[in-house]
Amino acid sequence: MAVRSLNPEAEADQVRRAYWHDEGFPVDPVAIAKELGVLVFNADIPGDVSGLLRKHPGQAAEIYLDIDDPLVRRRFTCAHELGHYVSHAGDDDDSLSFVDYRGPLATHGSNQDEIFANRFAANLLMPRQKVRELRSIGLSAVQMAKYFQVSLEAMNNRLSSIGTA
Repeated sequence: MAVRSLNPEAEADQVRRAYWHDEGFPVDPVAIAKELGVLVFNADIPGDVSGLLRKHPGQAAEIYLDIDDPLVRRRFTCAHELGHYVSHAGDDDDSLSFVDYRGPLATHGSNQDEIFANRFAANLLMPRQKVRELRSIGLSAVQMAKYFQVSLEAMNNRLSSIGTA
C-alpha cells in the first residue's frame, strides 16, 4: 500500500498536538500510540527487524518493538511505525489489513513508505522548531539526543536534514 501524498512533518506535528497534549519533551510515542488506539508490545523479534506494525480487519493495530534494541531505538521504531499507521489512516478499517516491518530497508532512503515513516518519526520526536531553538542556545548534538531521548545517530541525521548540523 503506497503512502498518499502526505507531508510527514505536518502529519507528525498534527499527531503530536492532538495526542501528546503539550506534555513536553521527550515525546512518548508509546503513549501517543495508545491514545490512537494502537496496542504496543515489546517482543523478541528474530533477524534484523526492529519492529513491525500489524493490522487485521476489524481489530486494533499492533506495534511490536524488538526487546533487544536499546530504548532510544525502540522509541524511534515506535514513532516510525506510527508513521506507517498514519499513512494508512482513512483507509476502510473493515477491510484494512497490512504488516509493515522496520528492517534494513528503513534506513536506505529509497522506499517511499519508509522515507515517509522515518521523516514522520524524526519530526514527532525531534520537531524542527524545537531542534532549531535548542541549537540556537548552543546545545550540542549529544545534549539534544539526551534531551529528546534519541540515539546520537538519529539526532545527527535530524540536524543534517534540517540544515543545522
